[in-house]
Amino acid sequence: MTWLFDGEVLHRDSLGSEQPIRPGELNLMTAGYGISHSEEGAGRYAGSLEGIQLRLAQPAQIRDAAAMFAHHVDLPRLEVGLTAATVLPAPFTY
Repeated sequence: MTWLFDGEVLHRDSLGSEQPIRPGELNLMTAGYGISHSEEGAGRYAGSLEGIQLRLAQPAQIRDAAAMFAHHVDLPRLEVGLTAATVLPAPFTY
């Protein structure tokens, strides 16, 4: 899971995905039985880069499933008073 706050990177993988990711967008990649990938500068942005990248152990039920990649642009936001939250989709289902 890659979620950026500032900057831009380019995701490429062995599935043929080539996807820039920008602040507020989310990339989800499931390794399944195997995937190789890179995340590198997109060549158009020279500022700071801030974000979160999480790696999760997959449950046994899907550990050997096919690899996948998904890019999410319009993530739902919830604002209550001075608090704002972005709702992230689950990286996999059981």
